[in-house]
Formats: sequence, C-alpha cells, structure tokens
Amino acid sequence: MARLDFSDRLSLAQTIAIIATLLMTLYFSGRQLKSFTLDMETRVLNDLDEKLHNMGSMFVDSPELIKTIYDIPSEITSDVPFAFYILFM
Repeated sequence: MARLDFSDRLSLAQTIAIIATLLMTLYFSGRQLKSFTLDMETRVLNDLDEKLHNMGSMFVDSPELIKTIYDIPSEITSDVPFAFYILFM
C-alpha cells in the first residue's frame, strides 16, 4: 500500500474541499433559481389579475366598451356590465 506524505494529503484535502464547495454552490444556486422562477410567476399572475380587474371596472363604468370584445345584446341594461365582470372572474 502506498504511503501518502503531508503534501499529498494536503493536495487531496484541497481537492475534496473544492469539489464540496462546487457541489454546495450548485445546490444553492438551484434553490435560488427555483425561488426566482416562483417569484416571477407570482409577479406575472398578479399583473394579469390587476389588468383584468381594471378592464372589468372599465366595463362597469362604460358598458358600451363591451362590444369591442363580445357580441352583446342590442339593449344594454345595468346588469350586462356586471354579468361580464362576473364572467371574467
């Protein structure tokens, strides 16, 4: 069996430490990327929800805007914009 002197042991320990550091870096960067992806998805969904809510409030304020998206009944009563707003939910 080969004997390892001090410099060989030190070199082996440094190599193991570098590999361990690399593995830890890969692990934590993967976790950070996963959390970043989740944060980005949440931000996008919140922005879409806000835009949809603003569009619904515009329909409630101005019922004649509904005809730009949907084929609406010939007569617009006060319940039609509310029905479309509920439809968006």
